[in-house]
Amino acid sequence: MSKVLCLDPSHVFLEILRAGLEDEVSEVICTKSPDEALSLVSEDRDIKVITVSHVLDGDNNREFIKQIRLMDKYNTLPIYLITCSDDARVSRDAFMQGATDIFRKDKIEDAINTIKLSIRRSSQTLSGRVLVLEDSPTVGMIVKKILNNLGLKVDLFTTVDTAWNAFLDNYYQCVYTDLLLEGTDTGITFIRLVRGIKDLKKQSIPILVATAFDQRSRQMEVFNLGVDEYIVKPIHDCELVPRISNLITRKQMLDELSYREKLLEKMVVYDPISGLYNRNGINENASRLFKCFRRHESIFTLMVIDLDGFKEFNDLYGHAAGDEAIAAVGQALKHILRDVDIAGRWGGDEFVVMLDNCIVEASVAVANRIFTEINHLYLGDMKISASLGLSQSVPEDCGFEDVFSRADKAMYNIKAEGKGGVLVYRECVV
Repeated sequence: MSKVLCLDPSHVFLEILRAGLEDEVSEVICTKSPDEALSLVSEDRDIKVITVSHVLDGDNNREFIKQIRLMDKYNTLPIYLITCSDDARVSRDAFMQGATDIFRKDKIEDAINTIKLSIRRSSQTLSGRVLVLEDSPTVGMIVKKILNNLGLKVDLFTTVDTAWNAFLDNYYQCVYTDLLLEGTDTGITFIRLVRGIKDLKKQSIPILVATAFDQRSRQMEVFNLGVDEYIVKPIHDCELVPRISNLITRKQMLDELSYREKLLEKMVVYDPISGLYNRNGINENASRLFKCFRRHESIFTLMVIDLDGFKEFNDLYGHAAGDEAIAAVGQALKHILRDVDIAGRWGGDEFVVMLDNCIVEASVAVANRIFTEINHLYLGDMKISASLGLSQSVPEDCGFEDVFSRADKAMYNIKAEGKGGVLVYRECVV
């Protein structure tokens, strides 16, 4: 339950605050009396934010804020001062007494939006797992309880060796480590291990350091090692929670961004129906393979595959069945080809296969396997067949397009015979 306490002498303004906040919180408590407000707070109600007017019917707001800050439970509670004054002294005095921020009444929307954001953060739950390296059982259990309350799973360790083994075997959203540990290894040892790992995803996991020694030189050392946050013991949830929350939220946002970037990259070069490269992907890989052929004087083999009677198949069974046929051919090619080979859908019912450093006899054997596999595919009552043209690179070739042109001619020649099969462009075989 999240509640906001609003203290203001104006009934109209209190109603404006209530209307702006009631959809975000369980209750907006409005009062004109500082004494009543203090009484409400002292009743231990679940108040998450307080707004207080600069003018309180002759009473000074500074004393009210001061009294709130003397209460242990509320010494870190957000308190927002609402004022009509432009006097800088008002802001300075409010900050000195413990106000969190100051808003003008003519820009009350800013205050309402800030309060809503504060409420959301205070009730935020996180997901994921945190590695905690802490040799003090008492402190370790305190940290674990705080993080569990955020919705996080915690793996608690007291030594670098056990923590490192767990780090290698699991994926964590964040690492919390004490600096001074029992034994010769320290938190700095663990930080160096994490930041030195070759797995870039694990290497970038955020690290928060906790220490009882508040020394500037120590802070600079760990920050130079790649630490993201640094807090001084004793551990307080009001400090640990926002720091851990920010680290994990930022990491999850970066993970999501990285996932979407990879997804976009895949969409650019992959065909979603066949699961193979699309024309962009074929061109990129063809350029790479052809350069390797030139550099190492190896063999570059290219096949063009065209499904026979595919238009009639589509007309008879519909485009959904046509897509199933394309997907089935894609799976067949993946099953037959090596990891170093490249297969893609050139467009429509036409596919391209590139074999890396494969002599003509072996290339023909692969082509025959592809032909046989495709000819064993059935969708409904209709059998799928294909025509395959094959060509190999020669020193005179200027690029992938020359090899493709010859393989394409061979494919059309075999297709013209009306029976499907495999044909090598013999004039260019070396």
